[in-house]
Amino acid sequence: MIKAIVFDVGGVIIDYNPLYLYRAYFNTRDEAKRFIEKTFTTEWNENVECSKSLKKEIQKLKDGSFCHLELIELFDIKWKEMTKVKKKMLDILYQLSISYPLYGLTNMAGDRIKILDESYGFLKYFKKVFVSGNLGIRKPNKQIFELLIEQTRINAFELILIDDNEENILKAQILGINAVLFKSPHELLKDLFKFGVKI
Repeated sequence: MIKAIVFDVGGVIIDYNPLYLYRAYFNTRDEAKRFIEKTFTTEWNENVECSKSLKKEIQKLKDGSFCHLELIELFDIKWKEMTKVKKKMLDILYQLSISYPLYGLTNMAGDRIKILDESYGFLKYFKKVFVSGNLGIRKPNKQIFELLIEQTRINAFELILIDDNEENILKAQILGINAVLFKSPHELLKDLFKFGVKI
């Protein structure tokens, strides 16, 4: 029996894409995409997700750069403009929170979750949100899942994780946590039903 539901934030509740912000600063979408990929590399993003402050990581990036400093700074100043809430997911969170304790487990800088909540007001549905930047470890590191189990005091087999990343899903399943790969709000409801979770 499922006793609690765990949600990823980015990609599940929040649609996050730097192109939402940077597209307006380049002639073409491809130019904006190349700038993002070259400047905010996968390695840099992974470091940010283990940091308490995006602002500090942006400053480090600026200190090591010789051009586009103002564009780089926008990543912090206008970060919210890279996000959109999935409104149907807010409805689902509300309905589920009536019958189940909800937890968040997300990879992002520690100072960003408050900004998202100020804009979209979804934290009220959660008992607790585990943010990688505040913990210093990120998914799919098994330690973050073990911490989730330990602090919720709920058995792994009584939890279900909703995440949009297959690697995170597989690591959770290895540890005995039920897991669903998020595709859409509609598909999520069908997947939850298979585990006996109804709205």
